[in-house]
Amino acid sequence: MDRFNWDGHRNTLDKIFFRENDFIRKGTKNYDDFWLFFGRFRKFQDRATTHQSGRKKEKSDDEFNSRYKINCSVITKDMEKLMKEAKSSRRRDDDGEIPAERLADFRSAVLHYIDFCQKQNFRKLKKTPKIARKFADRKI
Repeated sequence: MDRFNWDGHRNTLDKIFFRENDFIRKGTKNYDDFWLFFGRFRKFQDRATTHQSGRKKEKSDDEFNSRYKINCSVITKDMEKLMKEAKSSRRRDDDGEIPAERLADFRSAVLHYIDFCQKQNFRKLKKTPKIARKFADRKI
């Protein structure tokens, strides 16, 4: 995942994954946070890949995919259409076409980020009643 020039394709990725109706919209704090997360995610993936390549491991059909732990999805039904539009309106700063495997990698990173945000929000919600009880106990 590390040798691909993601920044060179940012404009195209924005058009596909960060539209006005999406969870992560371009120009928001969530958008900026995603790109920070994505940098860390790539480093983590690189370390995991390096670690796995050091030992001999055969891939089996029973191998667990962490994607199964994520309880959300990104609607990509129109991804091919968006790729064609992005290709026709590509700016000079884009580095060409994005291979399907890389789009799948990026989509996976978006899903991991959304899952991370959801879990963070659930933790905050879970703490809220505890905090409310503490304040209620102090007033008595």
